[in-house]
Amino acid sequence: MRIFLCASSMTREVKQLRCSWLPILFGFAAFSVFLTQGCGPRGGEYRAAASIAVNGFAVNSGKIKNIDGQAIKLWGYVDHHNIYAHDARRILGDWLGREGPSPTEWRFNLKGRAEDGAGNSIPVYVASDQHRDRLLTLFTTDAMAGKPTKVYIQAVLKTFNAPANFQRLTGIILKVESGTDIIFEDLYRPGSNP
Repeated sequence: MRIFLCASSMTREVKQLRCSWLPILFGFAAFSVFLTQGCGPRGGEYRAAASIAVNGFAVNSGKIKNIDGQAIKLWGYVDHHNIYAHDARRILGDWLGREGPSPTEWRFNLKGRAEDGAGNSIPVYVASDQHRDRLLTLFTTDAMAGKPTKVYIQAVLKTFNAPANFQRLTGIILKVESGTDIIFEDLYRPGSNP
């Protein structure tokens, strides 16, 4: 009888112990989901550029090649030393002004982290439309103030083979169809009233 009572009280203590850990486990699980969802205007819809590329090359070539040609949503930071636009010297000035790839598209590079160096970024080609000048002005204003420009973009991901000395890397290019597919951290979207 005494053994049964001890076992019964032991079971009750184990149940209480298990129940006391449930809120902690639930809180940890909720916090983990929050961390993986990311921050920004769309939460988990956008992936960090740093999660797919380092120095402009794919982190995991196999996974990136599987989504070649598909739309992807990323967030990252404008590489202020790599902004190119055809006939835009009046906006970009002498400091940043370089000719773009063509009159029909302009280019900037997307860094994974604000502190990444110039050129350690992914080229982003954007179709020239009525939003181009406003976007370039915002990029240039932040660049001259020394402020990082965090953006959220929707683009089609393209890959290419990039041979290196001792390994084969996979390069990434992003193609944005419209300036409206670029959202700023402060939720400015081209075409809306800032």
